[in-house]
Amino acid sequence: MKDDDNFPFDEDDFDWDEEFDWDEEKDNNIDFITKKESDTPTLQIMFIDFNYEEVEEVENDDVSFNGIQNGLLRENPIQNMISPSVFTKNVRLENEYVSDEIIKEEFIEKSIEISERNFHGNDSELYEKFNFKPSEHIDNVGRKMISKVLNASNLIATSGRIGPAQYMIVSEDIYNEYEIHIPNIKPIFYDTDDIILFRKNGIDQPGLVYITNNEKYSLVDIGIYPEKQFIKIKIDNED
Repeated sequence: MKDDDNFPFDEDDFDWDEEFDWDEEKDNNIDFITKKESDTPTLQIMFIDFNYEEVEEVENDDVSFNGIQNGLLRENPIQNMISPSVFTKNVRLENEYVSDEIIKEEFIEKSIEISERNFHGNDSELYEKFNFKPSEHIDNVGRKMISKVLNASNLIATSGRIGPAQYMIVSEDIYNEYEIHIPNIKPIFYDTDDIILFRKNGIDQPGLVYITNNEKYSLVDIGIYPEKQFIKIKIDNED
């Protein structure tokens, strides 16, 4: 990147999605959550993800490999060749449905939890770069924060391999204090001290999805590394 954080890209390096036409009156709905309806309380979800050569490190009894799709070959940050593959995940709906408001809060809390995984993997040093200390940016602190958010969105695009962030979980106080008014990233206001960006993907792509039969539901993280569709900017206000 070309600023003082030394990231490998900046906000001009990617083509952004077209600007969303958001209705501010719908802030309390759950349109930001990928939803799938099921006829049964148990089902299999098929999804496409990238097959790392070190995939044996990801041990999950309810994930199975169905075969490799022809096409793109790339290298990950540690130079392993990967390719898009088809996987399946077994899902059982376990929670009794109460209201969309409960789903919304649970989704936000689980998004925050998933974003934390990035600080415990091979790329933890990279994700630590997104910690933000306002005391280090006394001048142009708002511009520095916006730059941090845009770079975090671009990291979702590169490491998640689908596209940039579309939403941010943020408190109204932080959103207004730093004036984080970014047309392509819609705020979801929540009482949190940090900023969590994420991308809403399809049911057949990595991420966090809401599956229901209208009586029971589960929030399920899909993908080998679903956390790559999320990123947390930790705000440290301590001197």
